Amino acid sequence: EAGANEAWLAVYDLASGARDGATFRAGVATGSDLVAHGAETGLRLAITGPPVFGADVTIARAGALLVERDAPPGDRPVAPAQRGVALLALRVVETTQYEPARIVSLRVTAAGSADDVADVGAIELYRDVDANGFVDAGTDVLLAAHAGAYPTDDGTITLAPADTLEIAAGGEEHWLLAYDLAPSASHGATFV
Repeated sequence: EAGANEAWLAVYDLASGARDGATFRAGVATGSDLVAHGAETGLRLAITGPPVFGADVTIARAGALLVERDAPPGDRPVAPAQRGVALLALRVVETTQYEPARIVSLRVTAAGSADDVADVGAIELYRDVDANGFVDAGTDVLLAAHAGAYPTDDGTITLAPADTLEIAAGGEEHWLLAYDLAPSASHGATFV
């Protein structure tokens, strides 16, 4: 129809062996790349506008996170009923820089001579805002919590963030796994 506009979309089907990190784009380089004739006259139409190219697209396999032990607070004595005892400091980095990583859950396994059923009152995951390896009230952000102890000694629990937890593409976070100890926590017991 005369004077009508159309929107066209060029689509690629990628081969299964497409190389991770490869980029491509498509476009119309010159006016002669599009051939069109008038529907009634049959005369070749003049094409204006090219070069026109789409945006670069990068092939990305699944993203990746680097999880490593961060600067730990170190061995130290703690008291029964003490809250926010940092046991594990983690540095979590999104390494592909393709897209943010959305954290769905973190499974934690207990170890040490302490009775994780009787000696642990709660298990919490914090964003260590100042990356100092200690839970700082008013500074560090609670990301997930498990009320109560492990189901068994040296057991496993799963922490799920209460709100959407994303690590920006190429970004990093510092996390602390912390316990609230039970008032009856055993003297001399260790948590690893």
